[in-house]
Amino acid sequence: MNTVFLAHADADRDYASNLAAFLEFGCDVRCYLDAGRIEAGEDILAKADQGSWADVLVLLLSKDSWPERIARARWDPLLLDLPLVCILLSECGFPDLQLLETPMTLEYARELVSKHRFAEAYDLLYELLDDADAHDYIARELAWICDRWDHNTEANRLRDLCKLPPTRQMDLFDLD
Repeated sequence: MNTVFLAHADADRDYASNLAAFLEFGCDVRCYLDAGRIEAGEDILAKADQGSWADVLVLLLSKDSWPERIARARWDPLLLDLPLVCILLSECGFPDLQLLETPMTLEYARELVSKHRFAEAYDLLYELLDDADAHDYIARELAWICDRWDHNTEANRLRDLCKLPPTRQMDLFDLD
């Protein structure tokens, strides 16, 4: 099981907690939430250094976690050598990030599944579920993911939503 260290300010604890629950639910990881909380007298770089042992270091960037610009000479040697994810929660002193636009399409959700990124596909499919044109397809694909996770109650609720009997559930993805 991989480990994820969530470095965050106390003010961002709710977001960090929700993210940890989401990751542990869908990604088979162990998240270190409390260890990642920035204490008085610390900054996010100290927390990043403490969490450098983890498989993935997540920095939750906000005005509370990175309140002022920090010299690159201080953070560059640490952060460039780690498996790192930065999530921008609010404007802060961190250098500009290139923001990625996630395609909000069924095709992209299928691409995520084909790459075994089920938690991301699950989240995206639920966002797309309100689309009346593809409602049945989306519910069917969500049910497939839920079956894979052994979430049978949710899978059956989704099948009821698209009015397909369980025996007609089809394999939607080629995961060879």
